[in-house]
Amino acid sequence: MHPRVKYILDGIQNRLNSVSIDLENDLVKIITGELTNLKEGKTFDDVVRIHFEYDYLNIYFWQEDYDHNVLNDRVLAIPINKTDDLFPNELSDIDLEDELFDQGYSEEEIYNNILSNYDEDRCEILEQWFHHCWKNAREKVELTKQAFFSIHDTNSKTKLN
Repeated sequence: MHPRVKYILDGIQNRLNSVSIDLENDLVKIITGELTNLKEGKTFDDVVRIHFEYDYLNIYFWQEDYDHNVLNDRVLAIPINKTDDLFPNELSDIDLEDELFDQGYSEEEIYNNILSNYDEDRCEILEQWFHHCWKNAREKVELTKQAFFSIHDTNSKTKLN
């Protein structure tokens, strides 16, 4: 594994571990309807589905009714009490591709090996972390809504219940 990729992945894992309790607490509040930002006139009774999605640097959630209408005023990033993005800039992979080109790696090596493996590893870390936090939250409260987790720009969505 390329040293920069290892640094980013280790940093992601460490950062996720540091906010696990905060996420679990927010998940409990979301499951019970305590944490929501529903549009005027909507209540938690109107919610049928809760969606969680990782999208570059944050986990977002929104709620839907039977007709798949989004019931929230805006999508919220969780954990709520953090004051920055889920991942600090030093863990950003924005310049990783350029760094690899500058180090003399071929386009094939970068895209077919390093970046594809990095993306798979990053998604796996995120999914395992979220599922672990979800499991811990579910042990504390009963879920009465459908719930899903996905990673943005992927075709997979995991049903959580």
